[in-house]
Amino acid sequence: MKRISKGSVFIILPLIFGLWLWFSAESQPQNQPAKKGSSSVSGQLTPQPTVAQNTPAVTTPGQTDTEQPAGQRTITAEQLLTELEAQAKENNPRAMLLLGSLYERGINTTPKRNYGTALQWYQKAAAQDLAEGHYNVGVYYEVGMGTAPDMKKAVASFQKAADKGLGIAEIKLASLYLIGDGVTQDTAKGLGLLEKAADKNIPQALLDLGAVYYFGNFDKKRDLTKAKELFLKAADLGVPAAMQNLGVMALAGEGMEANKVQGLRWYLLAQKYGLNNPEMQTTIDGIKADFQAAEISAAEEEADKWSADFDAKVAAAQAAQQAAQEAAQATAPAN
Repeated sequence: MKRISKGSVFIILPLIFGLWLWFSAESQPQNQPAKKGSSSVSGQLTPQPTVAQNTPAVTTPGQTDTEQPAGQRTITAEQLLTELEAQAKENNPRAMLLLGSLYERGINTTPKRNYGTALQWYQKAAAQDLAEGHYNVGVYYEVGMGTAPDMKKAVASFQKAADKGLGIAEIKLASLYLIGDGVTQDTAKGLGLLEKAADKNIPQALLDLGAVYYFGNFDKKRDLTKAKELFLKAADLGVPAAMQNLGVMALAGEGMEANKVQGLRWYLLAQKYGLNNPEMQTTIDGIKADFQAAEISAAEEEADKWSADFDAKVAAAQAAQQAAQEAAQATAPAN
């Protein structure tokens, strides 16, 4: 029986920004989609050392004016840089954050990748007390990008971001306190920070805390019911590793009554939503080998139904968000 692995999984920075970005001063940080490609959940924390970004609207090359969503336009990298610099001069912290991301990524020759300049813009955003700015500065000091590594400064920046309620900063600090990296090890504080992030329904926190309860790590009593609850919440947010974990638990009867059909259903969903590597297909084929044809059909039907409901919820949420943005733009004063 395949079990939930204890191996650590780390996500690599930085995030990639497309060329056709349009920044709105009124925009808010968006939830990032769950990372794909991990075949198992870690028994330890797997925080994402990725630079937090505000996500602007994106248009694609070749769109006509009539095809572009309301409030979006296609501009060149040079125009974007000029516009963001103008807004940064007006002390707009999100413009500073995006300028940092542009210099971090580099867009052809305008601007060229420059981690030192990126850090300077992140520091300016942090000076405006923007949580993402504090977090990004922490990442740069931790990794040593554009500056010498300095864990003391990194931890201080992560703490400022966490104090403002930024979930990824809470996850990051949790990992540092749980393993004693750059700070005195404090498992109680680390778990408390992780629980705060999980209470915000942040997928990575739900996944990590579920693993803590599943394995009984960090002196936490093993609680399969709690682990299942956390994995279910993560699965409902589209996290494929959580779906696979639920498949493992359903087949083994861990935290729930053993159910072959439900187990296969979760594996099929994990495959559909990101874990579509050869190993997963081999695992699914092995599970099906012990099933009757009717059981396989039942699992596939249930997976299709769950998927249809999930996709409908995502589409509805996106439509509502788009409508809210259009309404805000309609009422915003003209420049």
